Amino acid sequence: MWRRVARVAAVGTAAIALAGCVTVDFSPDGTKLALTWGVGEGRATLGTIDLKGGEFRALAGGEDGVFPLWSPDGRYLLFQTRQDGRERLRLHDVGAGSTRTIGPDLQPPYAWREDGRRFAGVHRLEDGTLEVVWYNLPEAGVTLRAPVPFKGPAELRMVWLPGTDDLAVVGDTDGRRDIYLVEAGQAHQLTTSGDVVGLALSRDGKRLVWARKSRNPRYILLSLYAFDLASRSVTKLPFPDRVRAVNPDPRHAPESVEYVAFSPDGARLAALVTLPAAPAPGPGKPGGPAPATGAAAGKPRAAIYTITMDGRGAALVYRAQGTGGPGSPVLPAWSRDGSLLGFVAVDGGQARAVVCRADGSGRRVLLSGEAP
Repeated sequence: MWRRVARVAAVGTAAIALAGCVTVDFSPDGTKLALTWGVGEGRATLGTIDLKGGEFRALAGGEDGVFPLWSPDGRYLLFQTRQDGRERLRLHDVGAGSTRTIGPDLQPPYAWREDGRRFAGVHRLEDGTLEVVWYNLPEAGVTLRAPVPFKGPAELRMVWLPGTDDLAVVGDTDGRRDIYLVEAGQAHQLTTSGDVVGLALSRDGKRLVWARKSRNPRYILLSLYAFDLASRSVTKLPFPDRVRAVNPDPRHAPESVEYVAFSPDGARLAALVTLPAAPAPGPGKPGGPAPATGAAAGKPRAAIYTITMDGRGAALVYRAQGTGGPGSPVLPAWSRDGSLLGFVAVDGGQARAVVCRADGSGRRVLLSGEAP
């Protein structure tokens, strides 16, 4: 089920999946993780796990649920599921333990307003075009709709601009990913580079911050930019071309940066990268990596690094062995205070839910089992 809605990023002639279907989200108080998990017989459901070691608890109505997003007050969980062949947006009331369907047929990405009373999502019309829809929970209805010019959403999170009903989202048109501002019901394109791989709000809520994908990570890993919401000006942020733990030289570098998640405290970013294919079977070189065997050979591998915003500190958090082949799902998410990083990885038919500290230390496997 997870691979059913996985998005694929090209890597030369191969690919790895950006597994939106297995995204995770930390509760606002940082004590729980919402995630999709297998429950036997190839089935999966959305549920939560207590980070102190509690068992996985499936949500009522969470069967086949994906894309969880907690409300800022921790009262609700938004997620998507498939019912009768249609994607549905569902709302789980944490206190009551009940789940209901929200209409119209909204889909990710979503964003909560800071008061937790409203959220926004994307809606595809019958003619195939998209609109952003604002939903008011107390009034149980749509309050605003705005058409958007891109063909599909490229980000798994939308940014709600503080103190407003305005939004920022990354849209995808024919593989080109750019940022769009939706203000006063009108969509405006902010970037034109077509290579945005991450978007967030700065810690003080005054700037949008994003990452651009490098054409050649052997020499430049990625680049960072910020948009001042008051002055409406764009600034390139200082970030080194090379990060020692990631691309120290042209021979030791990822093939591509697929996704960047910024920590809410503004201290770090987590980068999902594609590593070169594992070495083919053979004698190998003295002192070099051991050659891969069987299904692992010749296939791209996903890896996650946590990196300081100045690029001076970085650590490897996860590296797939490649035995699962192209499409091993892994996508990082931060806790609200930026102290924890979490993700679900599927590699070689095995799934693991992992949490670690912001600097990559204290890595813990919360759940482990066979991928459905």
